[in-house]
Amino acid sequence: MAASASFTEFLRECLARLGPLGVRRMFGKTGVFCEGVMLGMVSDNSLYLRVDAGNREAMKEAASQPLLRYVKGGQSIDLSFYRLPDRLLDEPDELLVWARSALAAAHRVAAHRGPRPSRRGAKPHLTLGVTMTTSTPPQLRNIDHVHVYVADRSAAETWYERVLGLKPMKGFESWAVNGGPLTLVNARGTVHIALFERGLQATRSAVAFGVGADDFLKLKTQLRQALDRPPTTEDHELSMSLYFSDPDGNPYEITTYEHAAVRHALGASGI
Repeated sequence: MAASASFTEFLRECLARLGPLGVRRMFGKTGVFCEGVMLGMVSDNSLYLRVDAGNREAMKEAASQPLLRYVKGGQSIDLSFYRLPDRLLDEPDELLVWARSALAAAHRVAAHRGPRPSRRGAKPHLTLGVTMTTSTPPQLRNIDHVHVYVADRSAAETWYERVLGLKPMKGFESWAVNGGPLTLVNARGTVHIALFERGLQATRSAVAFGVGADDFLKLKTQLRQALDRPPTTEDHELSMSLYFSDPDGNPYEITTYEHAAVRHALGASGI
């Protein structure tokens, strides 16, 4: 059964920070679209989110529920969508994290399939609360991944898991051969690092990870314990940052814009 008008409006409010949402009836259900890809479907006013090898671990809480299904030719077909746990309907911030993970999965699926030919007479997606124009300039969605060069990839894999909690991304192991990258990902499926094993490169830029105040304080303590050289803390007035490098000299930054909370927790010096 397709989404009701009230549930559609509820999704629009909850996922407003994700970007303009579009909806379209399909398979007797409602497809939920953003950035030109389908990140979810609604059946009987329950939201199902796109899942693939890249975010399955992050959505493991929903894995015990049956996949979304539809019937074609008398056969029931499982779709790669997990039912959103009911508790997340009351946790807007965490719901947004799940939706972003599903959106990233939808883009990966679309990239794998390649461009699809347009269908004459196909119905457009109905954008919720936003008027779309052809003059709208393209927008970058996020940083998909970062290339990191290391001398010993096995040792680097251990370091990145111990210090930053990044693990090899399931389903992408085949890339890590013949000079290809080993892709590491965080538990939420929102951070991706491609480890290349080759001679050290001249470093010209740093990678900055954004966190909340609580995680900033936890990481400050964790990095002091995990690194041979403790991270440098800098107060930028509007933000607070930690600076450190991996064993191969690749520079990193941890930044939070919850400045007041961190400054209060660290004391007047902010350090």
